[in-house]
Amino acid sequence: MEDAHTHLMGRHALPAYSATKFDVHGLTVDIEFSRYGVRAVCLMPWFVETAILDAPTAGTNGVLRDDARNIYPVEDAVKAAWNAAHTDDLYVLFGKEAKGIRFAARFMPNALRKRMMRAQNEALSKR
Repeated sequence: MEDAHTHLMGRHALPAYSATKFDVHGLTVDIEFSRYGVRAVCLMPWFVETAILDAPTAGTNGVLRDDARNIYPVEDAVKAAWNAAHTDDLYVLFGKEAKGIRFAARFMPNALRKRMMRAQNEALSKR
């Protein structure tokens, strides 16, 4: 599972984490292993209630949970994973926020970038 936010747009204070998520698009697992009957799906959920939300955010006194809007229960992510495994889609987004980020990244990337920069500046000003 991939974090939709970092996978689609990146995230302030998490450059290495964001970079690894962008690399998923470059993987050809679905193509490389299709000859063996293996199919890959990239599931990109919004924030899910896991321990990573309580990890410290670099350079702050906060944790990722402090910035998360609408945290989804693990059970909902499991259902999304099950549904993703039974679809022909290569990329599956979970959560209305993830779908909103995808829409904004596709149709208004500059506005989304400005929003992300504002969020970063607000986070930095709280330090």
